[in-house]
Amino acid sequence: MLLSLSGTLVPQIGLLKNLQYLELYSNNISGPIPNDLGNLTNLVSLDLYLNGFSGPIPVTLGKLSKLRILRLNNNSLTGPIPMQLTNITSLQVL
Repeated sequence: MLLSLSGTLVPQIGLLKNLQYLELYSNNISGPIPNDLGNLTNLVSLDLYLNGFSGPIPVTLGKLSKLRILRLNNNSLTGPIPMQLTNITSLQVL
């Protein structure tokens, strides 16, 4: 969501247990994707594309069993796509 946000995502975002949609695409957010996003077990959509995220994709995202949409493209992520993402059987968009 084009909000002209910058900086990093804080780990405390993982405390938003009832969050269903996290749409922060097309901003200037940088740094690693917090492992704590794996605590958002009600998340249906995670849109973080078109930012400056770096580092690996957290394996903890594999715990998001309700996730249907995962968009991480157009960042500076490194490493392989975690095998844990295959646990998300509801995933429709990757």
